Order: sequence, then structure tokens, then C-alpha cells
Amino acid sequence: DAQQVDDAVRFLDDQRTRIAGTRREIAEMKSFSYLRRAVKLAARQTSKLKKLEERIARVETRVGEYVAAGWPEFIRVVDILVEEGALVDPISDEALQEEEEYAEAAAEEKAAKKLAAAAGASAGSAANDSSEWESDDPAPFGPGGRFSLERLEDLSEYGDAASMFGGGNGGDGERSSYDAAAERARRQARRRLRWDEAEGGSERMDETLALSPLGQACATLRGENELWLGIALSSPALKGLDAQQVAGVAGALCCDSNRPVSCDYGPSPSLARTLEDLEPEAAEVMSLQFEAAMDSPVNLSRSVAALVESWATGSTWDQVRSDTNLEEGDIARVFRRTAELLAQMARTRELPEYTRTSARAAAKLVLRPPITDLS
Repeated sequence: DAQQVDDAVRFLDDQRTRIAGTRREIAEMKSFSYLRRAVKLAARQTSKLKKLEERIARVETRVGEYVAAGWPEFIRVVDILVEEGALVDPISDEALQEEEEYAEAAAEEKAAKKLAAAAGASAGSAANDSSEWESDDPAPFGPGGRFSLERLEDLSEYGDAASMFGGGNGGDGERSSYDAAAERARRQARRRLRWDEAEGGSERMDETLALSPLGQACATLRGENELWLGIALSSPALKGLDAQQVAGVAGALCCDSNRPVSCDYGPSPSLARTLEDLEPEAAEVMSLQFEAAMDSPVNLSRSVAALVESWATGSTWDQVRSDTNLEEGDIARVFRRTAELLAQMARTRELPEYTRTSARAAAKLVLRPPITDLS
């Protein structure tokens, strides 16, 4: 009996040992399964990360292409809008004053060097050069030294519209050249303050540029150059014009810049003076666009203004058609575009009330048969 008991005990111990071993094997098999699942999960995550990195690379490439294609143009547009007052300049007044003083000092130093170099030249040679220049072009901007929109090449030569007008009012050439250089230096300094990281421009890039009242008017108007439309229509030069003359101004602003127009007569004296008062502002916009390598049209046609004014005054269709070189379809297109601009002017709350009232009346004068008969 004792032998049987010993055998039974040994048998039970052996079974317990086998059970423990089996349990260890089962535990190892579970760990291996977990490990295998973990390996598969890691491989899947690695594959997803690789695909995400590829997508990130493609997106970064696209963004880089967009930045390369559009960011410099955007900066130039913002600079023009700020310089013309359509956007509130984010630069502080203190920083602007410091840059203004620096630019003036640099321009004065440059002008002093130029005068010193000129003083060292031969007096006789200087006199001959002066006489030759005066004989070639005594009035570089036309009668009275006034700038003409037909001579756009003057902008590339003199670089600043304000200097061109100042030079025609009795100032000497040296002073005009100095003013142009100083103004360009001021604009360049302001651009550095807005965008250059060394000047804190990177911090200002995150700021929201606020629209001024002029900017709000430009944002409401629609045309080939909304900035120029807003500047011209907000000008006090339009104050005192009647509805017919306001129609002429609208026609001058929305004419087709690619089609030359002639008219057998000119605008009325009041309308002609208004167009002359708008020319310096048009020249300033063209000067800024020229510096920014932009070519948005700045329209101001005296011939179209005279034609639209005549139509708004009550001239017949046959009379207007015989007074210009335009075909009937082109005349109708000009009148319809003028009426559309007048309607926009009447709805633009940022424009002066007298301009809106005159534009509302002018639109009714322009929209009459056969213009209203066109579909």
C-alpha cells in the first residue's frame, strides 16, 4: 500500500509539472501573438506615416509654388493701397518719423554730392549743355509745364508724379530731381518697415490691415482698377458738378483703354477743369504702379467724357454717332458701362453725398433709348 501511495504522489507531481509547463508554453504563445500583432500595428503605422510625409511634402511644394507666384505681387499691391490711403498703415507714427528723417538726411547728402560734382565741371560746358536742353524741350510737360496723360514715358524718366507737377510750377530741375529721389527713398523705407524681418516686418505680417473709408469705397466699386475709381470718385474735384458732368467723369473713368477714341468737341469748361484736377492723382497712381511693375489701366479720357456728357445733355443718337470714330456697338458699350458705374456710385455709401445724388440723376440721363432697348 505504501508503494502505491508513493507512485500516486509521484504521478501527481509529474502531472503538476506538465501542467505548469503547458501553462508556461501557453503564456509564451500569447506573448508571441501579442508581439506579432504589435509588429503588424507598427508596420501599419509606419506605412501611414510614410504616406502622410509624402502628402506633407507635396503640400509644402504646392505652397512654395503659390508663395513664389503670388506673394511678391500681393506685397506690391498692399504697398500701393497703403501709399494711396486705401489701407491703414500698420507702421507706427514714431517709426515713420524716424525713417522720414533718415530718408531726408540721405537725400540731402546725395544732393550735396551731386551739386559738388556739378560745380567742378566746366562753366562753359555747363552753359552749352543748359542751352541745348532748353532749346530741345523748353516745356517738358506741355503748356505751362503741366503733365499730360498721353506722355506716360515721363513717369519712367522722372519717377515721381508730385515732382513732375512741382517742377512745372517754377521750380528748378535740381530741386525736382531731389524731390523725386527723396520720395522714392521714403517709399522704400516704409516698405522695409512693413515687410523686412530685420525691421520687425515679420511680426506685422500677422496683423490685419484695416480698410480706410477710401479703401471701403474701392472695395465696393467694380471696374478694371478699383483703386483709381475710388480715388477719382472720392476727389473733392467732383463737388459742384451737375448730373451731365458727373456722367462725363464716369465715362472718362470706364472707357476702353485698348481702343483709341476721338470726339469732334471737348468737354464743358467745368468738366475739363475737373479732369485736369484728376490728372495729378492719376499720375501718382500710375507712378506707384510703375514702381511695383503693375499695369492696371488708369483711364481718364477727355474724348469719352465729352461724348458721354453730350449724350447726357440730350444729344440724339445720330448726332453722337457722327461725332466720334467709334462704331455704334462700341458707343452703346461705353454708355452702358458708364450707366453701370453711375449706379455703383449711387450705392456706394463711402462716396460724398453730392456725388451719389448727381450719379443717381446721371444714370437716368444716360439710360435712354436706344441704350435701354439693348438686351
